[in-house]
Amino acid sequence: MAGSIQPKESQMMNVDKMVNIIIKGLSKDKTEIMPPLIRILKLASRLIPKLLIKFGHGEFKKFKKINYNNQN
Repeated sequence: MAGSIQPKESQMMNVDKMVNIIIKGLSKDKTEIMPPLIRILKLASRLIPKLLIKFGHGEFKKFKKINYNNQN
């Protein structure tokens, strides 16, 4: 889709690494399989929820502005 925002390659997890995490989780019969960064975000949301909401709101505003500019 033209003008859509693509994820940054540096922020993407290697497919092989993701598959290994999933296989390890399945072999340990885990009900929830999360990549390491998600675990950190989950913990941070309990420790500093207001800061994360403020950060997320700022990122959403940037995203909305980029989308608006791409449509015009």
